[in-house]
Amino acid sequence: MEIAVTDEQWERVVDKIKGQGVMGRPRVDDRRCLNAILYVLITGCRWNDLPVEYGADTTAWRRLNGWARDGTLLRLWRHLLRDLDVAGQIDWKRCAVDGSYVKAKKGATKSVARGPGKPPKDTSLSKATDCP
Repeated sequence: MEIAVTDEQWERVVDKIKGQGVMGRPRVDDRRCLNAILYVLITGCRWNDLPVEYGADTTAWRRLNGWARDGTLLRLWRHLLRDLDVAGQIDWKRCAVDGSYVKAKKGATKSVARGPGKPPKDTSLSKATDCP
């Protein structure tokens, strides 16, 4: 199974990825790293089982980690969401937020036992503008 970003897809995101600085070893191609990252995320394989045609597993893992830390993944995600929204391919009324991405309020790290008859607080999104 080959997983690769098409030329059209690459053109949509290439300007959102920071290039290499002036110093240091020549950087491995960002597109190749993105293909490797997508392969692991889509197939669910372990990093060290990444096929050799995608390059070194450690390079791809480090690039994913770096992109997560410097905000590149967030920029890509927002950019692609905006494109889908403009194309009318997102129904914001059906938007959901995964709890692992929502910060807990101060002191809300433990579950609170509720008495009988007390419904849980409503944590659903009230407006489509709450979604990214």
